[in-house]
Amino acid sequence: MGSLPLAPFFFFNEVMISLSIMNDLLKLKAEKVHIVGAGGIGVSAAAKYFLCRGARVSGSDLSLSEVSRLLSKRGAQIFEGHRAENLPADTELVIYSPAVPARNPER
Repeated sequence: MGSLPLAPFFFFNEVMISLSIMNDLLKLKAEKVHIVGAGGIGVSAAAKYFLCRGARVSGSDLSLSEVSRLLSKRGAQIFEGHRAENLPADTELVIYSPAVPARNPER
């Protein structure tokens, strides 16, 4: 029987996130971030992290959810639906999950 290594996890603003992902986020210095699929549990953690750092965060999701509304309350500008015009021209970093198709106009 095989075994699977367990990645170390911790909670950041009520969201469980792996240390390897957090290490990658800590290296990023972007101050203008756009999150595609912002209501997703993984990328919403990245949005919360950048909001706590004082970055300007925008994002979108197919439909607004409790998670995306919480991001809005914390200062993010969240759009319903995916359109190229949702992506601010001065965005320094776009974050999306593997679930976001390549044809998404915000990628």
